[in-house]
Amino acid sequence: MTLHPAKAALPPRDGPLAGIRVIECGEAYAVPHATRLLADLGADVIKVESCIRPDVCRVWPFPDNEPGEQFWNRGGIFNEPNRNKRDLTLDLRKPRGVEVFKRLVATADVVCENYTPRVMAQFGLDYAALSAIKPDLIMLSSTGFGHTGPWSNYTAWGFTLEPTAGISHFVGRPDGPPLRSGIAYVDMPAASIGAYAVLAALRHRRRTGRGQWMDLAQYEVGAAFISEALIAAAAGVDAGTRTGNRHLAYAPQGMYRCAGNDRWVALTVEDDEGFAELCGVIGRPELADAERFASAEARRRHHDELDEVITAWTQTRGAEEAEERLRAAGLAAAVAMSNRDLLLDPHLRARDYFEPATHAPEAGDLGTRPYPGMAVRLSRTPGRVRRAAPLLGQDNEEILGELGLSPEAIAALEREGIIGRLPAEDRMPASQQRMVGYDELVASGLVTEHDPDFEQRLGLDSVAARAEA
Repeated sequence: MTLHPAKAALPPRDGPLAGIRVIECGEAYAVPHATRLLADLGADVIKVESCIRPDVCRVWPFPDNEPGEQFWNRGGIFNEPNRNKRDLTLDLRKPRGVEVFKRLVATADVVCENYTPRVMAQFGLDYAALSAIKPDLIMLSSTGFGHTGPWSNYTAWGFTLEPTAGISHFVGRPDGPPLRSGIAYVDMPAASIGAYAVLAALRHRRRTGRGQWMDLAQYEVGAAFISEALIAAAAGVDAGTRTGNRHLAYAPQGMYRCAGNDRWVALTVEDDEGFAELCGVIGRPELADAERFASAEARRRHHDELDEVITAWTQTRGAEEAEERLRAAGLAAAVAMSNRDLLLDPHLRARDYFEPATHAPEAGDLGTRPYPGMAVRLSRTPGRVRRAAPLLGQDNEEILGELGLSPEAIAALEREGIIGRLPAEDRMPASQQRMVGYDELVASGLVTEHDPDFEQRLGLDSVAARAEA
């Protein structure tokens, strides 16, 4: 993979969604990632924040763990799902801010928001109000529990929705408690389904000329991922519970420790022939003829013994070598990749999966960074990373100018505190940004280690040199 410096500004719009304008009132991931998917495909996505309440994800992690002077523009958790967007700050608590927002809606095709149901209604910006301005407007409201039902006004996050939706009941070891997956899992499928719903609504509008409102409950998205267990329960069948890394039918299956720090290889053996191949690879061919391992059911009964035998082989070699040897024998095996492994993976690099985006100078030393690219490659209208995530309020003047506001009117909005580029001091005070050192982060389990040579490994030093030339 070769990284080349990218321009900070959006080039002429292209992609299958060129000409579609999306207004995003979103925080965290469920809606910001949904609109990022649309922006990647060419939609003009305008993220609306407030200096009083910027996106809550404008925080850690920072390069080299340094927040810099404008930490709110440097956090990786914000920058990943907000690329290819423009940013407008508006204080919707003030009538003039609401007026400008409605003026923006009149130019839009889609509005996406993930506030609790009461918020947009309190602003006077629910679907009834906005569709009166733009009758063919499409609006996606993505909330934790939907706009109806006894839980509708409860606040929800991906980390709490995962156990609520029953997913955590199936994650963990049989003798241990339910576990979260380690990420805000429900956010990502909710984002994909939200983007899918927007595309379906755009198709419907093209056929009928009518817009519509979409009520997406992330709780229900999560529950759909255990639909087999729900159907089993509805039939009076116990769907079981946590199985750890093991499979209900295949054996052996597991995650096996390899040489090195926190290095593992995953393995699934589907049938007796595969087990015989495994025995040959690990130098224990006699086990293929052992009665206690003669069938998948027998191997499941003696799984602990098999895990010890396999681990004795894997822990003496690197994860990549173990993966290669097992795959060469026709077995399903894979290294348990870390985030660093993925960035350096030769397969992803050969496909140019990671795409560079150059951040604005106000973001400090972010410079040009690699970002996950398109998961789907359209042959005629491929999406691409056209721009890094915007600074807070970066596009205020441009967007408001497109709405016909004069420079004097825009300056007045800034004087009144309706727009701006800096977060309110009492909302995101720099004095409260206590940085936790790497030693503490490692001790807490939030990071495995600090790689001081990450820029060289990723080729970012040569990218920076080319950008300065």
